[in-house]
Amino acid sequence: MEFNLEYGGMIVNKKLFDDSKIAYPETWEDLRKVSQEVSRKNGDIVEMKGFEMMDTDSLICNYLAMILQQGGQYLKDDGSVDFATPEGIKAMEEVLDMYQKGECDLECLTSGEYCFNDVYQDKGYMASVGSWAIGEGSGSYELTYGEDYEYIPVPQYGDEMAFASETGWGIIVPENGANKDAAWEFVKFFSQPENLVQHNIACNQLPPRKSLLDSEEYKEAMPNITFLLDILPSGQWMGPYNTSDMREIFNQMFIDLCQSDSPDVEGALKDASTKITEGCQISYSMN
Repeated sequence: MEFNLEYGGMIVNKKLFDDSKIAYPETWEDLRKVSQEVSRKNGDIVEMKGFEMMDTDSLICNYLAMILQQGGQYLKDDGSVDFATPEGIKAMEEVLDMYQKGECDLECLTSGEYCFNDVYQDKGYMASVGSWAIGEGSGSYELTYGEDYEYIPVPQYGDEMAFASETGWGIIVPENGANKDAAWEFVKFFSQPENLVQHNIACNQLPPRKSLLDSEEYKEAMPNITFLLDILPSGQWMGPYNTSDMREIFNQMFIDLCQSDSPDVEGALKDASTKITEGCQISYSMN
């Protein structure tokens, strides 16, 4: 149905940027500078957030991209995970610094909400999220794209574009279904390129087929996310893991680091790597 990409783009509050007379950041250094400049704390409460990537989807996806963009790798040849590499430690220290400097908080991560809601509610300037969230602005919040908000690239962290992604959302037909033949006919219908394009346009999604990346119909209808099409060849599979369980372990590790008076980044990454390797691997491959 779609290619599931939770890295690469961010919702920005255009009104806040315009009112502050600040340009959108184009480099990682610009991003951190702007994020620190616009964020505002009242005691322990972050009343205005800068750049947000701390929710159940964005945190791990951005972190993995930060490792890969340094030329690092978290997947080992034996299928295990190792975040406690020089690249992994540096990336985690960078993310932890965002929290410590008050650019964002843990509210979305602990509540299970998405950070982009803060941007749509004028409580944040920028939030990393997949392109699917574009429609939430006009639908759920009745905002106007191009006036109230926009979708732009997340500035690259390292020297080379790279990211990790899951496989995407699909359709299954249960073996014990009552109308299997009709269901498979629908799957065939839905899977036709012309129908997939219409679905992806309607839902602000990335196409699941490489052959659709050159679709002029799609590009004309979705000019605000074509930059994501350009980075797709630089991606890798996240790995043979139950990513829901993987996220739970990773996110709790990060929460513990944020709440520690003397965080042991390397030790926390080693512990999380072991837990994910031992508890989250599943027996399938994409070969």
